[in-house]
Amino acid sequence: MTDYKNRYGYVEILGPSPISDRYLRVRNDDVARYLNNLDNEYLVLAHNLRRIGDDTDHPLDLHELEVLSSDETATEDGSLSLVLEVKG
Repeated sequence: MTDYKNRYGYVEILGPSPISDRYLRVRNDDVARYLNNLDNEYLVLAHNLRRIGDDTDHPLDLHELEVLSSDETATEDGSLSLVLEVKG
C-alpha cells in the first residue's frame, strides 16, 4: 500500500474526479483539515499529483512515501516493535 502526504500531513486518494479522469479527488486527514482550515476535498492532476499544472511547488501537492527498510522485534509479552525508514 502506498501512502501520500502533502505539506500538511497524510492524504487519502478518494478516486477520479467526476469532472474528468485527468484529476483525482483527495482529502486531508481530519486534524490537518481542522488546524489549517482546508477544504474537505480537493483535486490534483492525476499524471503528476500536483495541485497546479505548472512546475511551482504548492503546499497541497502530493508526495509518495516509500518504505525503504523495516525491522520487527517481538518481545516476551507478545508486543511488537516496528522500526521503519521512510523516504518522503
